[in-house]
Amino acid sequence: MIRMRWAYILLAIAIILIVWINFMEQQKYDQITENLEKTPGQKQEEEEEEKETKDSLLSEMAVAADHPVAVDIGVAVLENGGNAVDAAVAVAYALSVLEPDASGLGGGGLMLVHPADEEEPVLYDYREVAPSSPADEDDAIGIPGFVKGMEQVHRDFGTIGIQELIEPSVVLAEEGIEVSQHLYERLKNAAYRMPVDELENFYPDGQPIQSGKLLKQQDLAETLRKIQTEGSSVFYTGSIGKKIEEELGISTKDMREYRVETPDPLSAEFAGYEVYAPSPPSGGLMMLQSLQLAERLELEKTKGHRAEFIHMVTEVIKRTYRSRLENIGDPAFEDVPVEKLLSSDYIEELGETIDEDDVTEEFLSRLDTEADREDNSDTTHFVVVDSDGMMVSSTNTLSNFFGTGEQVAGVFFNNQLDNYSSDEDSPNAREPGKRPHSYTTPMIFTEEGKPVMGIGAAGGRRIPATLLQVILKLHFYNENPKTALSDPRFFGQVNENEIYLEESESDDVEDELDDLGYNVEDSKSPTYFGAVQMLWVDYSHDIIRGAADPRRNGTWKVQPIDVSSTK
Repeated sequence: MIRMRWAYILLAIAIILIVWINFMEQQKYDQITENLEKTPGQKQEEEEEEKETKDSLLSEMAVAADHPVAVDIGVAVLENGGNAVDAAVAVAYALSVLEPDASGLGGGGLMLVHPADEEEPVLYDYREVAPSSPADEDDAIGIPGFVKGMEQVHRDFGTIGIQELIEPSVVLAEEGIEVSQHLYERLKNAAYRMPVDELENFYPDGQPIQSGKLLKQQDLAETLRKIQTEGSSVFYTGSIGKKIEEELGISTKDMREYRVETPDPLSAEFAGYEVYAPSPPSGGLMMLQSLQLAERLELEKTKGHRAEFIHMVTEVIKRTYRSRLENIGDPAFEDVPVEKLLSSDYIEELGETIDEDDVTEEFLSRLDTEADREDNSDTTHFVVVDSDGMMVSSTNTLSNFFGTGEQVAGVFFNNQLDNYSSDEDSPNAREPGKRPHSYTTPMIFTEEGKPVMGIGAAGGRRIPATLLQVILKLHFYNENPKTALSDPRFFGQVNENEIYLEESESDDVEDELDDLGYNVEDSKSPTYFGAVQMLWVDYSHDIIRGAADPRRNGTWKVQPIDVSSTK
């Protein structure tokens, strides 16, 4: 009986095998027949398409930003099929709710978008401009560009409806966010210039809302809902625009005439990379000059010589700051000699004035804007890379934290016009419709036409020095991103021979700086030295590396993807 049962089982297995083999043979035959029916051109085209698909896809995607919730929102957009621009729009709106001190609908910014299949990035300049008829000639509020900026970059590159991308921010504003220690400190420090009595959700019982508490922003949620359904027009000329005109004095005519600019980004070679940065009047030119000067001066030799590194970086920034004062303004109003200012002859000329053994007094410069004198420093930067290799590097700001402190429809409005020069003969003097200078500098590094690193920083006039330190440590000292971002920083003033240290240095280093002629202080908080966010694509190993600044709530997240599922 048992033998008969085994015989039936073996017979069944044999039948299954025969059926399976016949099926596979038929499949093989069908494939051969299909291939025979294809022309050689069709077969070659399919092979090329398959190769192109494999080459264009990464096995990871990533977001780096100043807040972990914004990072999660960006990653979720990427996971749901959105591209880097979709994620960037969602992140930018989310940060306006999560960090209302740093950026938002009442401000502006810059965004570099590098499509995977293009040789160069596209620059979006949605920074604020002076209105033609301000209520007060000294009014610091510029026409905000954020909402139009997000709408235009999404129109050009977005793949998911912008209503869907704004939705997470609406939910955050309605349901509330957990107040971070950073936000609490900002509210406390800004209280003296804020309309505390009108901001009960931020200042319950007249005191800044405590860290860990739930902050709801219902007026902002309502504004976001209107933008979702009516687009940017509601903010510039519709019901919100009319409210802005009534309360802030910025006319709906000025608001309607605001335009997002898409100038060509600047570029320069550094350490074997082509580096792209925003054009004037941003900090891009100053940053590229600083990198080229560092390379010309061979600052890689300062590795292991801390005092020399501090001194040389400070001297470089003094030169590029002076060059900015003398030359940089809005190109729509001023003739900015960009080609000359980035030429090897000009960089050589600047480099020859630097003495590694001495401080050069003649390059000390005045602080020529109200923003610099008040030390405005709040900004936010983020980077996104999608599975196709598209990269976005963006910096948004209100200038000072909470801007002017004035709020309309739940939106804090900028004090960007404090960034005009107080010298009426300066190329950065105030004029209606003109963009003032800014230190904001989102950057993208490319290699063989591919975007490999996106980086930028918050920190006001410390942005160039902070970025220079981090980039030199990455590319000259070969530090990993986490170390380069977490290393103690310093800032050398441009108007006096003073060095601020994030942490005390050794006695030998501080004595050496003192001998060079610097007054050294270490009384500043970590947030004084800005916050850097970056992502780095390693195509050779098919991985994304990154780092987020520990000085704020910065974080970054890399998300593996199933490449086969995207084909």
